[in-house]
Amino acid sequence: MVRRGFNPFACVFTRADISATTGIRFFPCTAVRPTADIKAVHAMMDALNITGDTRLTFGYLESDEPDIFTGPPTVIDGNFSRTTDGFSGTAGYIGVTFTKAYVVFGVITRNNSADPAKIELCWVSTRFDTRAC
Repeated sequence: MVRRGFNPFACVFTRADISATTGIRFFPCTAVRPTADIKAVHAMMDALNITGDTRLTFGYLESDEPDIFTGPPTVIDGNFSRTTDGFSGTAGYIGVTFTKAYVVFGVITRNNSADPAKIELCWVSTRFDTRAC
């Protein structure tokens, strides 16, 4: 069952690569939002059926074009990661500084440590609350 205010569960997966740069994938979980009034974000997730060595973190992509988001994602809270089933989130609102006009929030996946690295997956539902101050 989806929690109140959360998006529906989506299947997210890793690459068969344990590198912190080339081994990550970003899955958008929100609609495109203007960044003008966002100064802090509180991110929460409910993760189910995590396989193998999946590592989940919260992140975002910025763009000046509302339809084109490229580049590596930015991690919202470097102290947060999830590797097991369950509900968790950032420890309150985390300050963010944007340099572009639009943002999309989501989940960053990575194969944490498997040898040999394989594609892993899980089901994730998220909620991103924002503040303007």
